[in-house]
Amino acid sequence: MTTKVMYFSLALILCLICTGVSSAVSTTDPSPKTTVISSNVKASVTSITPATGKLGETVPFILNGTELSKNIKVYLENGDTKNSKSIIANAVNVTSPTSLTGSFNIPQTSTLGAWNVTVKEAGEIFPSNVTFMVTK
Repeated sequence: MTTKVMYFSLALILCLICTGVSSAVSTTDPSPKTTVISSNVKASVTSITPATGKLGETVPFILNGTELSKNIKVYLENGDTKNSKSIIANAVNVTSPTSLTGSFNIPQTSTLGAWNVTVKEAGEIFPSNVTFMVTK
């Protein structure tokens, strides 16, 4: 009789352990206070207005995109592989997840032509096909 009780107790303990592990691993319903952050969500740029600026000017802009957050940084990158340069936006203010404002101070020594608009957030770089034209 003691051997049967011992086997039964061991089987019961194993069932309880397996059930506890299973329910701890299969939690699928976060509480309403939990914020779920998905690594698949990526910021993007869809447009910038104006899309041109002159050397030596400060150019205020409106940028439209997706998943824009308050910690986002906006850059112009010239894409020159030999002499790559960046211009960082000043006074960036995210007005919604799809729009922000800011300004670029275009240095007098900047390369003329198309610069790519890029956003960076939390160490991730999100390049775009949107360009900003630097002119004389």
